Amino acid sequence: MSILPLHPDRICMGKLSAPKLNRNIVIICAYAPSLPVSESKPGVKGEFYQQLESVINTVSNRSLLYIAGEFNAQTGIREFYQY
Repeated sequence: MSILPLHPDRICMGKLSAPKLNRNIVIICAYAPSLPVSESKPGVKGEFYQQLESVINTVSNRSLLYIAGEFNAQTGIREFYQY
């Protein structure tokens, strides 16, 4: 198994050899920027998804690809009710 920290603060990729399946297993772990970070630094979110797409595009079509991570950015308006 090899682990490559492609974008050390947000994305890494691990490759496993699966000889019985005659292919590799590739696991990409990604941590998307949260909404507050995206709002305070415009472009961070778009840059993250461009980086993720470029990493995905390096994976062979014959490989089994799994993408895991934290994509739960808070979106929308949060309403607080006081009783």
